[in-house]
Amino acid sequence: MDGTATRPRRRLAPKLDAREQATASVTERIYVELKAAIVDGRLPPGAPIDKNDIRRRFNASLSPVTAAISRLGYEKLVVIEPQRGSFVAPIMFDEIVQFMSLRRALEVEAVCEATKSPPPDLTQQLARNLAYQEAARGVSDLNRFYELDVEFHRLIIEASGLWKFNTVLDEVRAHLDRVRLLMLPVRGRMAGTLEEHRDIAAAIGSKKIEKAEAAMRKHLERVDQEFRSFAEANPKLVRKG
Repeated sequence: MDGTATRPRRRLAPKLDAREQATASVTERIYVELKAAIVDGRLPPGAPIDKNDIRRRFNASLSPVTAAISRLGYEKLVVIEPQRGSFVAPIMFDEIVQFMSLRRALEVEAVCEATKSPPPDLTQQLARNLAYQEAARGVSDLNRFYELDVEFHRLIIEASGLWKFNTVLDEVRAHLDRVRLLMLPVRGRMAGTLEEHRDIAAAIGSKKIEKAEAAMRKHLERVDQEFRSFAEANPKLVRKG
């Protein structure tokens, strides 16, 4: 022995065998498809989730189906009731109001920071996004319009340098998305949203922080008020208490 310490060999994470990898891949596909169907309303609140139907559609065993549903249960998009089955979670009024308040606080702060020191290409990025929004509105493409809506707000947060805000909002985005997609088909809503987005972009371009803050706050407070009205008119979709 020469007294030299021997460096311990690093223990590698165990590799998944082909069967485990395939199961993980199927679980992810089932999870993604079910989540999309819940968020865009194809699976409405209270709808039962048929495990056997999912198994047939994905040619899968029960294990990945159960894993995907459990993951959605953890995210509170699915309610799992022992001996009864799994159901799409209701939209909870109090939760959505709080999520909207969180979003408003973060995005108002972000638009102020983005307006104070905007990246050189921000005005061009927002203008391109708004042009695409106009095109989607023109053909009544709700899904595309919504994607561009989300991108518009994400661009502003990224421009602010407060990138962690997007991480925080991503955690509650699915719950907010369910509501926003339900409300978007309301007559005139796409046109109203587009006009409010233009006001926000113009305020950022003017580099007037107070104007940008007011435009973003007006936009998000309008969303909050419309949700409250929607909840009153649709008690079967939005649960209070």
